[in-house]
Amino acid sequence: MADGFNTTVLPEAFNVTWSIDYMQKNLKGNHTDVPANGITWKLTDSFNLRFLIHYVGDIHQPLHTTSMFSEQFQNGDAGGNSFLIGNKDNIGCLHALWDSCVYEFDQDYPTPLSYDNWVKLGDISASLQKEHPIDSADILEHLSVPEASWADEGHTLAVNYVYNTTQNQIPTDEYVKIGQGIVHHQLALGGYRLALLIADIYGQPVVQQPESDTFLN
Repeated sequence: MADGFNTTVLPEAFNVTWSIDYMQKNLKGNHTDVPANGITWKLTDSFNLRFLIHYVGDIHQPLHTTSMFSEQFQNGDAGGNSFLIGNKDNIGCLHALWDSCVYEFDQDYPTPLSYDNWVKLGDISASLQKEHPIDSADILEHLSVPEASWADEGHTLAVNYVYNTTQNQIPTDEYVKIGQGIVHHQLALGGYRLALLIADIYGQPVVQQPESDTFLN
């Protein structure tokens, strides 16, 4: 809530936190693959795994967990989608800015991924892991946080930093620099958390990712 503004925001029964828990439980279940209404558990699990990967990524973007309520946005700003900023690189709202990793990783790679694009993404991943190793203090302090509280982290980031920019203006260079640092941390943390969830679901240890020039061989 903006200072001086009060309203009632009702909790949503089905949200990203609920979904992550639901998908984990289903993926860990011992299902017999008997078709129910033509849909097999194998098909269901494939969707659960895809959405689990997607939602774990999503929840680490602060504006996927937070909306601002104020006199101007009495029904909320839809996670920054209604919070307009000066247009740069076809990015004109706060939500899109953070979806683009604050202008840094805003390229959409066509699927199926080419070899070159696999390598590019592998290099980005390796760089983030080097910047924020899994055994570093800034990562370790978050790895024990339960999934139900991950959205709270995004809310804290949104309140403390994400909204510290002026509407209808391009964010300052300082805002961009600090914002990209936050993004790097969130991407690394989200990746580690996802790896640990998948390892827990399938009972496999987390292994070190190979170097990008060999991982496709």
